[in-house]
Amino acid sequence: MSEKTELQKVREETMRFMRGNYVLDEVPGKYYEIDCLKFRQGKKTILSINIHEDHYDFQVIFGKAEREKFEVRRDEFPSSIVDLYDKAHTYHDGKWMLIRVDTMETLEAVKKMVLLKKKPNRKPLPKESALVR
Repeated sequence: MSEKTELQKVREETMRFMRGNYVLDEVPGKYYEIDCLKFRQGKKTILSINIHEDHYDFQVIFGKAEREKFEVRRDEFPSSIVDLYDKAHTYHDGKWMLIRVDTMETLEAVKKMVLLKKKPNRKPLPKESALVR
């Protein structure tokens, strides 16, 4: 059996994390010509993932409350994430960040961002039970 690529590990851990912590609608679609998957609760998108062959772009939007939480904990994030956060434009509906994820290290930082955005709303599943497709 061949060794999993870093991108396969990122994909599997993303699904395990999102499905293991949250009860959300998973909405496949397109972001322009790019396949994407949105994790939504009602009309609010918690995380949007643009799927490329060699990486994923995770779109995270922080409203005012999330920005305040991030500011308090910014020293817990890698400098690349803090730089991206600082450079991201803040619109009327929040600060939009598009984060290239192709390593487990970057994924871990994004998982912390998702946890800032939304507390888990699912009773934790044993890690072995979280379904990965």
